[in-house]
Amino acid sequence: MPLPSSNINHNSEDLDQLIHEELSYNTVQLENELHQNVPLLNEDQHVIYDAIIQAVKHDCGCFFIDGPGVTSSGIAAVLISDGRTAYSQFKIPIKLNKSSTYNISQRSKEACLINMMKLFIWDEVPMMHKFAFEAVD
Repeated sequence: MPLPSSNINHNSEDLDQLIHEELSYNTVQLENELHQNVPLLNEDQHVIYDAIIQAVKHDCGCFFIDGPGVTSSGIAAVLISDGRTAYSQFKIPIKLNKSSTYNISQRSKEACLINMMKLFIWDEVPMMHKFAFEAVD
């Protein structure tokens, strides 16, 4: 996705509020959960975890991770603090076709926020229709 243009006129209070809402999680609690859960990873999971952490630190990387499912559609999003489905985050239309686009304006505060994000975890990718990816792209 293109970076937001510097001449875009966002209401900075609205954008600041949106960013604040996205970042208003309890970092101490998340760090405690992380320190409790990372040691439980098996060897393969550790390799993936380490690679993703390094990619986030260096602002690069794209991963496809395949493994046996443990949750039904949308449940994984609610298991993660402030998680949401791809359809919700990217406002992907429910009825997709080859000309579908996502319903976020390029000049919106939501688009600006998406461009600021460093990591997307898109669960159940193999079950998504290719038009969903094309709409987001």
